[in-house]
Amino acid sequence: MPSLDDLKAMVQMNLIKNNSGTTEDITLAAKAFEPDVETIKGKTTRTNPALAVSNLVEILDELLEPTSMLPFQWID
Repeated sequence: MPSLDDLKAMVQMNLIKNNSGTTEDITLAAKAFEPDVETIKGKTTRTNPALAVSNLVEILDELLEPTSMLPFQWID
Protein backbone atom coordinates (compact mmCIF):
# COMPACT_ATOMS: atom_id res chain seq x y z
CA MET A 1 0.00 0.00 0.00
CA PRO A 2 1.55 3.29 -1.01
CA SER A 3 2.09 6.09 1.45
CA LEU A 4 0.15 9.33 1.10
CA ASP A 5 3.12 11.07 -0.49
CA ASP A 6 3.57 8.23 -3.00
CA LEU A 7 -0.14 8.29 -3.83
CA LYS A 8 -0.08 12.06 -4.34
CA ALA A 9 2.93 11.68 -6.64
CA MET A 10 1.16 8.99 -8.68
CA VAL A 11 -1.89 11.25 -9.09
CA GLN A 12 0.27 14.21 -10.15
CA MET A 13 2.08 12.08 -12.74
CA ASN A 14 -1.23 10.59 -14.03
CA LEU A 15 -0.09 7.03 -13.37
CA ILE A 16 -3.58 5.95 -12.30
CA LYS A 17 -6.02 5.57 -15.21
CA ASN A 18 -9.50 7.12 -15.06
CA ASN A 19 -8.74 8.95 -11.82
CA SER A 20 -10.64 12.19 -11.31
CA GLY A 21 -9.22 12.81 -7.83
CA THR A 22 -6.66 15.46 -6.99
CA THR A 23 -3.92 15.65 -4.39
CA GLU A 24 -6.19 17.91 -2.35
CA ASP A 25 -8.84 15.17 -2.38
CA ILE A 26 -6.26 12.72 -1.04
CA THR A 27 -5.32 15.14 1.76
CA LEU A 28 -8.97 15.70 2.73
CA ALA A 29 -9.69 11.95 2.69
CA ALA A 30 -6.66 11.29 4.88
CA LYS A 31 -7.93 13.83 7.44
CA ALA A 32 -11.46 12.43 7.34
CA PHE A 33 -10.45 8.77 7.72
CA GLU A 34 -7.36 9.04 9.87
CA PRO A 35 -7.41 6.81 12.93
CA ASP A 36 -8.59 8.33 16.18
CA VAL A 37 -5.53 8.15 18.43
CA GLU A 38 -7.52 8.14 21.69
CA THR A 39 -9.62 5.20 20.55
CA ILE A 40 -6.59 3.22 19.41
CA LYS A 41 -4.78 3.78 22.71
CA GLY A 42 -7.89 3.21 24.80
CA LYS A 43 -7.65 6.61 26.47
CA THR A 44 -11.31 7.57 26.08
CA THR A 45 -13.39 7.71 29.22
CA ARG A 46 -16.96 6.69 29.76
CA THR A 47 -19.36 9.39 30.88
CA ASN A 48 -21.49 8.68 33.92
CA PRO A 49 -25.06 7.69 33.09
CA ALA A 50 -27.95 9.80 34.35
CA LEU A 51 -29.29 8.78 37.74
CA ALA A 52 -32.53 6.81 37.76
CA VAL A 53 -35.29 8.81 39.38
CA SER A 54 -38.02 6.97 41.21
CA ASN A 55 -41.47 8.35 40.44
CA LEU A 56 -43.56 6.10 42.66
CA VAL A 57 -46.85 7.56 43.88
CA GLU A 58 -48.30 6.58 47.23
CA ILE A 59 -51.90 5.34 46.94
CA LEU A 60 -54.31 5.97 49.80
CA ASP A 61 -55.81 2.95 51.57
CA GLU A 62 -59.31 4.32 50.94
CA LEU A 63 -58.77 4.00 47.21
CA LEU A 64 -57.63 0.40 47.53
CA GLU A 65 -60.90 -0.77 49.18
CA PRO A 66 -62.99 -2.65 46.61
CA THR A 67 -66.00 -0.76 45.21
CA SER A 68 -66.79 1.18 48.39
CA MET A 69 -66.28 4.53 46.70
CA LEU A 70 -67.93 3.80 43.34
CA PRO A 71 -70.67 6.36 42.48
CA PHE A 72 -73.09 3.77 41.07
CA GLN A 73 -74.77 0.56 42.26
CA TRP A 74 -75.57 -2.63 40.46
CA ILE A 75 -79.26 -3.40 40.20
CA ASP A 76 -80.28 -7.05 39.96
